[in-house]
Amino acid sequence: MALVVGVFVLVVVCMVVVIAVTGGGASSGAQKDAAKASPSASPRRSPSPSPTPTGLPTPTAADPLRFFCSGDSMGGELGGGLVPIIHGTGKAKTVSFYKVSSGLVRTDFFDWGAYLRKYSKRYQAVVFMLGTNDAQSIAVADGAPIKFGTAEWKAAYRTRVGKAMDIMLDSGVRRVYWVGMPVMQAANFNKDMAVINAAFKDEAQKRDPAVRYVDTVSLFSVNGAYAPKWRQSDGVHFNIAGVQRLSEHVAGLVEKDWHLSGDAAEDSASP
Repeated sequence: MALVVGVFVLVVVCMVVVIAVTGGGASSGAQKDAAKASPSASPRRSPSPSPTPTGLPTPTAADPLRFFCSGDSMGGELGGGLVPIIHGTGKAKTVSFYKVSSGLVRTDFFDWGAYLRKYSKRYQAVVFMLGTNDAQSIAVADGAPIKFGTAEWKAAYRTRVGKAMDIMLDSGVRRVYWVGMPVMQAANFNKDMAVINAAFKDEAQKRDPAVRYVDTVSLFSVNGAYAPKWRQSDGVHFNIAGVQRLSEHVAGLVEKDWHLSGDAAEDSASP
């Protein structure tokens, strides 16, 4: 499944194209493949419980949360639905960027470590989602590639995951929401993603509560089985309903942690 899943058609019916949105946030510039899709408005969520205490400041219209959503193509789908929700609170400046076919394995194609090191300092909260392109061998400069799924591969991959998390935290990010992979239609690919998710979860737990692992397996399965009603025909990417479902779920976590819920109009009133 190496870079193949990066090529997809993002559903655009009833969705708004966004590249980097809102509230003074910077755009992704020359990344022409970073089209964002936002689902139509939906009822508000009941936010999921958050770690307590959060130790996080309460943003206002005058001092908004600096929010970033990023990742691979699935992270792009999430950003298209999530960013408008967070921006809509009136208490956040939001930016979204994604790179199709990227991951943490093929740094020769796109180096997320370098990107995060350069830009993470701009944000307080980061939602990050990738993984579909990482079920492949890791290249070694002077040796044979490290085969996917081996103990050596798992150790090397976890090091890369932890490094990405630490880059963000060391840059001043106060909370990272690392979104795991959902159940996949193909059984073998689903097993691969379970290996990927285990790395995400374990590394996030080492840094809790600064890094939160967002489990999406139960969110997109029925009795543990793949549920096609939220997915595109490729068995990987989300359809409109799936984008909305994931965006609402993650938004609930962010809003709860950062106290974004409530009457934005009151907070945005001029002094």
